[in-house]
Amino acid sequence: LHWASAQNNLGSALFLYGQISGDSDALRGAGDAFQTARAIYIEKGADRLAGIAKKNLRHVEKALNRKVTKKRPPDLPWEEQAESPPALPWEMGPGASGPKLKKVIPSKAGTWRDDRLR
Repeated sequence: LHWASAQNNLGSALFLYGQISGDSDALRGAGDAFQTARAIYIEKGADRLAGIAKKNLRHVEKALNRKVTKKRPPDLPWEEQAESPPALPWEMGPGASGPKLKKVIPSKAGTWRDDRLR
């Protein structure tokens, strides 16, 4: 049942990716994962979970019927610059990496606490 659950989660991830990117291969992969999960659920007598996997399969079929096939997912902003990786947060300037932490001080009980938690 854990394997079936993992397959159902994989199917969900592939389905969402396929929906967002328009990738029909990802949608077909989602269908395969949902079918695997459903078969295991049926074999183990988990009827309610098998019903959920069947419903997920219907969503995949609807998505495949209405999606226009794309050859590849959309480019990410940094893919145009093949010779250099994207900048890391601390390379983008002041404040880009988030707020600075305050000094950690010991409490009276002898344990260390972050000053922000007081």
